[in-house]
Amino acid sequence: MKRALFAAVAALLLTGCKTTNTQDQRPQITVAGPVFPASRFKCGTKPVPPNPKTVGNKAASAGARYQGDLGYWGQRCANQLQSVETELRAAGQVAD
Repeated sequence: MKRALFAAVAALLLTGCKTTNTQDQRPQITVAGPVFPASRFKCGTKPVPPNPKTVGNKAASAGARYQGDLGYWGQRCANQLQSVETELRAAGQVAD
């Protein structure tokens, strides 16, 4: 009960602090540089691990193939994102 009363009194007191200045105080910022389509940030579908029930006695080779596919997918994705960084760096938009 005391907390509710305190909150109500505090709310009433703080309403007098509300500013009526509705002018936007934020600075206007414009960025000039490369614009990237959303496809530059999509790496495609991640490889699916093999199902042990369906590969049978070829689980080792299926697992090795999956690891290779996963590595290739990850490296391709990293290269794609690295090219975006390279373009941003060339435009002077990357701060070290």
